[in-house]
Amino acid sequence: MSFFKSFWRETGKNTGKWASNKVFGDGWSTPFRVHRSGSSNRQSLSDISDEAARGRRNREREIERNEEKARILEEVNAIQFHSDDPRVIAAQLDTLFTLLRYLKEKNYAVNSMVDSRIRAGILWLKRSKDFELASFYQSEYRKIRYLSVVTESVQVVGFFILMCVAPVVLLWGYKYLFKAIAWLFN
Repeated sequence: MSFFKSFWRETGKNTGKWASNKVFGDGWSTPFRVHRSGSSNRQSLSDISDEAARGRRNREREIERNEEKARILEEVNAIQFHSDDPRVIAAQLDTLFTLLRYLKEKNYAVNSMVDSRIRAGILWLKRSKDFELASFYQSEYRKIRYLSVVTESVQVVGFFILMCVAPVVLLWGYKYLFKAIAWLFN
C-alpha cells in the first residue's frame, strides 16, 4: 500500500512541476534551467550596442553631475568674508542662498559647506554692527531650513499614511476607508 501512495504522490508532484514550468517558464522551474542555445536567448548586435550606449550616457550624466558639484564647491570655497562692507557680505550671502535653494539634492558635504558659509556670513554682518541685515539673513536662513524640514516631514508622514491606508483599501475597499478614517479621529 505504501508503494502505491508514494508512487501517486511522486507522480502528482512531478505533474505539478511540469505544469508550473509550462505556465511560468523555465525561470520559475525547481531545477533552474538556463538555455544557452536557441535564438530567443541570444542578444543581437544592435541590442548590445544600445545597452553600451545607455551605459555610456549614464556615465556621462554622472560625470556631469560630479563636475557640477565640483564647480559649486569651488564657488562656495571662493566666497570669503574678509570685507567690512555689509553690501559685499550681503551680495556673497545672496549667492549662497541662491546655491542653497538650487541644491535640492541630499548631498551632505555640499549642503553643510553652504550652511557653514551662510552662518559665517551672518556672523560677519553682526561683527560689522549691521544687526538689521544680519537678522534679515538669519530669518531667511531659518525659513529655508524650516521648509526643508517640513517638506521632509510631510513626505515621511504621507508615506506612513499611505502604508496605513493601502491595506484597508486593498482588503475592504473604499467604502470602509472612510469608516476607518472616522474611527481614527473619534
